[in-house]
Amino acid sequence: MPGENSPQWAAQHGAESFYTLDYRQSPDAWVEAICAISTEGGCSLAKLAAPNLWESLTEAKTRAQAQVEVVGQVKTSEADGFSENPTQIWEVRITLSEPLPGQTMTEDIAYVAVVREEGVWKFERILMNAETAEFATEGAELQ
Repeated sequence: MPGENSPQWAAQHGAESFYTLDYRQSPDAWVEAICAISTEGGCSLAKLAAPNLWESLTEAKTRAQAQVEVVGQVKTSEADGFSENPTQIWEVRITLSEPLPGQTMTEDIAYVAVVREEGVWKFERILMNAETAEFATEGAELQ
């Protein structure tokens, strides 16, 4: 199992922190958990997302525990729109104890950006669907 300063660890623990959501917890505690293992950009995104996210979590009384399995690395590069630091994109399989508000699924694949800052791999963010099209369609043309 890769160690704490590996891109796999950053992808797995970043996604687990991101998707483990409990309406009884304060949004600040969720943000702190993410900020502890993320880049400044990742931390800022969590701060922006928290208020609206907590509104929907509280309404639905969501208490989702996430388990994340790293599937594999899909890209290594200084990807466009990311940090100038080394950046990798990892595919992860997420299993939730219950669906998120407005969702029905408890299992999904996500793509996680991790960035190496000052020698440490950190969680950046979960990619949006529009950004993952190139990964999701690889191999899909073989019909």
